[in-house]
Amino acid sequence: MISRTRMTAAAAAAAALLLAGASGAHADPMYTLSFLPSGFEASAINDAGQVVGTAGGAAAILSGGTLTGLGGIVGPGTGLGINNAGDVVGTIGPQFAGSAFAYRGGTLTNVGALLPADYAFSYASAINNGGAVGGTAIPPVGEGWHGFIYTGGGFQTIGTFGGDYSVLTGLNNHAAATGYASLNGPALNQPTHAFYYQGGGLHDLGTLGGTSSEGQALNDAGDVVGWSQLTGDVVQHAFLYHGGSLLDLGSLGGATAQALGINNLGAIVGNSYLADNSTLHAFLYQGGALVDLNGVTSLSGGWQLTDAYDINEAGQILGTACLGSSCSSVVLSPVPEPATGTMLAAGLAVLAAGRRRLARTGMRTPTRTRAREA
Repeated sequence: MISRTRMTAAAAAAAALLLAGASGAHADPMYTLSFLPSGFEASAINDAGQVVGTAGGAAAILSGGTLTGLGGIVGPGTGLGINNAGDVVGTIGPQFAGSAFAYRGGTLTNVGALLPADYAFSYASAINNGGAVGGTAIPPVGEGWHGFIYTGGGFQTIGTFGGDYSVLTGLNNHAAATGYASLNGPALNQPTHAFYYQGGGLHDLGTLGGTSSEGQALNDAGDVVGWSQLTGDVVQHAFLYHGGSLLDLGSLGGATAQALGINNLGAIVGNSYLADNSTLHAFLYQGGALVDLNGVTSLSGGWQLTDAYDINEAGQILGTACLGSSCSSVVLSPVPEPATGTMLAAGLAVLAAGRRRLARTGMRTPTRTRAREA
């Protein structure tokens, strides 16, 4: 017969193991992968999990598993940005030779047609929850590009750092933007610096020691991510701009990495070459660590995650998976970890079962025994 002391100790140990599992859960999140519809090239994801992109040569929205093309409303073009209301922006016609549009609340606005006549072409790459549109205006000669923010009441045009052009890549909910602007230099090879722009103020974010950098996305706290060349301009690392300085996020071993998306929790996604400098993998930067998403995602059949370019507040990641030369847009969804409360309940259930077994065999707990002897 097993002694009551050993029975109680075993139950307590089992509960302790369960509780340890709750407190010592793995630091890196695990993800499941969902393939998006064939032929749909995704661009951005909102907090509800809606995805905007391009299908059949026109902007399209994937919502609740249903793909809706906007070709009949917008016409041929590209979908590039989406906000939490499901409003989208992009380009009517070719991205670099078309006209920026915004489809907000069921109403189409040809933003490009409202730009000054100096800009023959434009595209819109971002829209915030207030409906402000961020994009880039292009003159007919192809030089002198300028980022812009359109709020309905007019345009804010983003300048340069002495060069010929600026490009807007990201817009947050405070109408602050990031991108890159050129410095003075040779007409066809001007270096660029990542910028932070808000309310008419253009701030140079500098580099990690190299010649050029580019901002690619920002969150509502004003944290900017992108890439920068290092000293010598051979190596290019992902960066985070936070608290007034650039943080080198490194790479997955290769010479080139770039950060492309960041959420308000500070989780960052992007892509990097591995040490062989020929294999491109998607990464997640969180909690001070750069993680290869291929190592924390359920993959099968030889598929590899090559890119991650947007992340929402729920932690869903939009990216690309490839099998050889065949590639598809995908969404990675976090796998919920067992709640601490659930594991605690399981531990207590183990203890309760042990006590019931003691009661059935007529044994008393040490506490009750001592009480009777007294």
